[in-house]
Amino acid sequence: MFFYNPVSHVGIAVDNDTIISAPQTGDVVKYSSIDRREFHSARRL
Repeated sequence: MFFYNPVSHVGIAVDNDTIISAPQTGDVVKYSSIDRREFHSARRL
C-alpha cells in the first residue's frame, strides 16, 4: 500500500484494517492502523 501524495511511505496490508511497515528510517517494523494514514493507492501481487 502506498501513502501520501506524493508517495512517501509504503506498507504491506495484513488484513482490512492493519498494515505492517517501518514508521521511519531506522525504526523497527510495526503493525499500525490503515485509518491513521493518508491512503494513496495499492497494488496486489
